Amino acid sequence: MSASANESGLAVEQDVRPCKHMEGMVNSLADGTLHGPARWYTELHAMHCTQCRAAVRNLRTVIATVKELGGEDARPTAKMSDERRADIVRAMDEVDAPEGKA
Repeated sequence: MSASANESGLAVEQDVRPCKHMEGMVNSLADGTLHGPARWYTELHAMHCTQCRAAVRNLRTVIATVKELGGEDARPTAKMSDERRADIVRAMDEVDAPEGKA
């Protein structure tokens, strides 16, 4: 696993994934939403697991870069018309409807 900069200049290790059983906790640790014993356990695990340690580092790099690019107060500027929103809701209802009741 080597560190490289992609087209945007973001330096992350390629193809790094946390241990399967740690995915959710590693993601939460990286974004700062993991607390208490789960956080301590995940930090301890990552200290001894190169895979999870690299995943936390990569996720934190990506999160920081996204925040820099958009700023904390960035909001999407695209607006959806009420008519378009209603069309989408109708289509989703048709997909969710029991077979034969659409």
